[in-house]
Amino acid sequence: MRRSFKLHVFLSITLCVVSVVVASRVVVRWTSGEPFRMYFSEVLAQHVQKELDANTGQLDLNVFQANLEKTVLHLHSNDMLVFVDNVKPSTEVAEFARSLASQQVEWEPLHTKPFETTSMEWDQKNWRVVRVLRNSQQLYIGVNAAAFQKSLSEILEVRNQIAIKMLPILIAFVVLTTVFIIYVVLKPIKNLQSAFGHIKFSSPHEHLETKDNFKEFGVFIQYFNELIDRLRANYTQAARFSSDAAHELRTPLTIIRGHLHRLINHVPDGSTTQMELSLVSEEVERLISITNKLLFLSQADSGQIGLEKEEVNLNDLVGQMMDEIKSYRPDLILKKEIEGTIRINADRDLIFQLMNNLFGNAIKYNDKNGSIDFQARVMGQQVYFSICNTTNLTLDGLDDRVFERFYRHLQVQREDRGVIAGSGLGLSLCKEIVRAHGGDLHLQVTPDRKVRIEGKISVSS
Repeated sequence: MRRSFKLHVFLSITLCVVSVVVASRVVVRWTSGEPFRMYFSEVLAQHVQKELDANTGQLDLNVFQANLEKTVLHLHSNDMLVFVDNVKPSTEVAEFARSLASQQVEWEPLHTKPFETTSMEWDQKNWRVVRVLRNSQQLYIGVNAAAFQKSLSEILEVRNQIAIKMLPILIAFVVLTTVFIIYVVLKPIKNLQSAFGHIKFSSPHEHLETKDNFKEFGVFIQYFNELIDRLRANYTQAARFSSDAAHELRTPLTIIRGHLHRLINHVPDGSTTQMELSLVSEEVERLISITNKLLFLSQADSGQIGLEKEEVNLNDLVGQMMDEIKSYRPDLILKKEIEGTIRINADRDLIFQLMNNLFGNAIKYNDKNGSIDFQARVMGQQVYFSICNTTNLTLDGLDDRVFERFYRHLQVQREDRGVIAGSGLGLSLCKEIVRAHGGDLHLQVTPDRKVRIEGKISVSS
């Protein structure tokens, strides 16, 4: 059974609202005591002030207390005590006064000036005491805090009754809020979904624009664009494989067939047969080479390249290749700059093929009396290397497209007419070898009009 997003949002909002309500009730219950006691102290101080204003002469404490008791709800007998600091009170009041003096309580000023208030314990009860200076005498009024607590409980009970009556409104609010939030949240998602449906897979440069959507969708849109690009690339490569492989294989097969026809139509003699068989052998070898490269690239696409790892000394490998280059291209200026001794754990045959292809291209498309500069260094767990060479190619349009399969620079295509052409798979093969060893490969044209191929591979691969 598929889950409903709308139901999920509704339950989430309901849970949040219920949690807020319950939490607020608990917080109010546990934290409202002191604020309410301060409030009742303010009310008591205001009543005291009215009584004092009405009695400007000698204060009768009994009458004063009787009048104040009428202003405080839920008072029981002996729940209010009134005394003056320099007048001898009754025994009970005297004990209360001595207890107040002995506890060294902290007085807090009230908004009703100049009244102050404090809390104390006496006779196993909590008391709220208010005092004010009158005619150079401190007047104290103590009230049992249970009376205030009873008033607080009634206030909270009224709040509960109001909350119960508001429950249907709260439920309606949750439902409407859920509908609104679902609409607001789903609308851009639906717009994005609609945009997905309008993307044409066959259009290589069509993407979703992040500026047309909320910035929170930026990463998602970027991922979608990258995904569609990879799918397009895979689709293009698959289509190219069938057409280009047939194209590449057709030429050697045609040559084989032509030579076989000539062998059949002519009476063979020793030299002619030998020459024809040699040509057939060369074309067969070329066919095998192309087939092997296509097989390797196909394995790379499916992630099935099997690496037989062993320790490879990059210094020795590059040194041997440069020695061989000197023997048949003495006109080239070769430079090698390798920081220290670099050893990597890699597939020796593939690394040899990588370097052989890169140096082969650097030689094939180089100028007479040109140069080849190889550099390598280790940084962290990566080996960074580069091959920089002069070239006889036109540098316009020369970029990372050379690593695409069967891509060949326009000038190379023109110059290869009438001669044995390359397959256009060498650099693609190099890139897949580097990727199989945890790295990547890039091409750049330097300011001094040289071609530099830079790559990195993992030390441990």
